[in-house]
Amino acid sequence: MIELDVCIDRSGDLVVHHDRYLPDGRLLDTLTLPEIKRVAPEVEPLSRVLRELVRSGVTLYLDLK
Repeated sequence: MIELDVCIDRSGDLVVHHDRYLPDGRLLDTLTLPEIKRVAPEVEPLSRVLRELVRSGVTLYLDLK
């Protein structure tokens, strides 16, 4: 099983990131994905991560932050 921490960005899109804050202290829900990726390039849209993981057959646990 894989646990994914999921947050919402300013556009209402779901992104995979450990918590609601970036390392610089800004909240994810105040930024769009391109703005977030400038600070934290590892952040990915949930839809992209799900496409990759569903193919593998792994069990997912989503933790909504």
